[in-house]
Amino acid sequence: MKIKFIALFIMVYALALHPAHAQERAQELHLEDVLKSSNAHYPKIKAAIAKQDAAAAKSQEAQGAFDLRLDGDAKLRASGYYDGDYAGGQLVKPIAPFNGELYTGYRNGRGDFPIYDDELRTKNGGKVNVGAIFSLLRNREIDDRRFKFQDAGFEQNLADVDLMLTRLSTQMKAQHSYAEWMAAGCILKVYDDLLTLAQERQQNLMSRIKAGDASQIMATENEQNLVKRKAMLNEAKRD
Repeated sequence: MKIKFIALFIMVYALALHPAHAQERAQELHLEDVLKSSNAHYPKIKAAIAKQDAAAAKSQEAQGAFDLRLDGDAKLRASGYYDGDYAGGQLVKPIAPFNGELYTGYRNGRGDFPIYDDELRTKNGGKVNVGAIFSLLRNREIDDRRFKFQDAGFEQNLADVDLMLTRLSTQMKAQHSYAEWMAAGCILKVYDDLLTLAQERQQNLMSRIKAGDASQIMATENEQNLVKRKAMLNEAKRD
């Protein structure tokens, strides 16, 4: 009987947890232990989890395009004919519908400005502005930031499904391999009992031969049976 790689991996890992009690651990290995170990440590599941984490990070990065941001600028003149100074800041919140942005800000310009900077001039109390920007035609239905966000969401959903299917597949293989391992253990026990019976029979035959109650050929034939059963037992141990 050929034990699959997954069974070998799971059992070796389970036994390695407590090497000083390897024999006891092997005797106490239950299906629940196998399923728990495979779900936590099997390489394909770890790879699927890493893929899921990468997809979640990409989705979070794409969502950052809609984070609230603060924009600001200032113009200060250290010398020259004009002495106008300007400073302003604005909070901008991108939104998905119509490629829109909501904004509010405050700016203040004091002093004399040249005519080409006249838009920087404000009254003494400064100027507060509130508004919204929407795309009426171009980029109204889809734009780069919304596309990246939706694409990242699709990748995350695929990664979630891939992890779920990988776990289901691994658990099914783990149960099958555990059943094979248990069957191999039962077969090993049967062959061990058969060998013990053959050894006892050999001892009885030798006693009968010494007493003259049986011929030597019977012991020779049983010796061949002993060799055969030892080979079968060794094969069962390997399985």
